[in-house]
Amino acid sequence: MDFIFKVLIIIYGSFDIIAGAFGLKYKKGSRLGSILMIVAGGMLIVVGITRNHSILNTTTLLGGLILTHIAAMLNGIKMYVNINKGHHIVRLIISLAMISLYLWTK
Repeated sequence: MDFIFKVLIIIYGSFDIIAGAFGLKYKKGSRLGSILMIVAGGMLIVVGITRNHSILNTTTLLGGLILTHIAAMLNGIKMYVNINKGHHIVRLIISLAMISLYLWTK
């Protein structure tokens, strides 16, 4: 299960970085949201690489997931003037699954 967590969190973090980079390149969404998405993706990748169950690693995971949600909300408000609830419910489910995998493989 540890390997599955590492692969999934690194992929998720990579997608966050790609989304943030495209947001900056094509000027879609909030500039701050795009930068937060890149930072959050980097944080998630660090968690996947280090994976040592320290308080710092746990805080980095939670911080990265929270920043991802904030960035997505900022981008949604900038692009569509509102928040897509379905998108954020799916994002929340993914975050809860990542936290569950992290705690289960502890």
